[in-house]
Amino acid sequence: MMYFIVALVAYLIGNITGSYIISKTVFAEDIREKGSGNAGTTNMLRIYGLLPGILTLAIDMAKGYLAVYLGALIEPQYGSYIAGLFVVIGHIWPVVLKFKGGKGMATSAGVYLYHTPWMLLIALVLFFLINIIGKIMSLTSLILVVFATIYIFIFHNNDYFLMALTVLLAIMVFYSHRTNIKRLSEGNENKITIKK
Repeated sequence: MMYFIVALVAYLIGNITGSYIISKTVFAEDIREKGSGNAGTTNMLRIYGLLPGILTLAIDMAKGYLAVYLGALIEPQYGSYIAGLFVVIGHIWPVVLKFKGGKGMATSAGVYLYHTPWMLLIALVLFFLINIIGKIMSLTSLILVVFATIYIFIFHNNDYFLMALTVLLAIMVFYSHRTNIKRLSEGNENKITIKK
């Protein structure tokens, strides 16, 4: 029963979509009807600019961390792992937005902020370096997912639940980026542009 409560709470927290809230309350628009149609940080950067993009990132990371934190309080043994999985599910497939959410990167980062903050710090440095060089957000995201998986399997190989969670998050993020992967393979993926 406690596992179900953790999963439900985390999923509902995942439904709090930063980009949708900001686009609706500040700009009276639905971000999902703009640009790529994705309710994530990259689309917010492209459509509304740097500050809305940063706020979106902060909200989506915060909900990832909050869900895992609450999950650990409710069920100390496995709650943080269950919450980590379901908050990302709630972000990518939010019921309140008819299952059309973001791609899971920022929320996953919030999950990792709880479990392994040092890995997240390294990932953030890599994020900026890779984007400066390539300026393709989707490619950066996919590289960081692979990095996170390798890092967890090397430095947290005694935590089988975190390893399993990492694999599941990686699968979901790669799946949510499937159209980006197609464009990358065709050589026509969009580079990151920030609205002035």
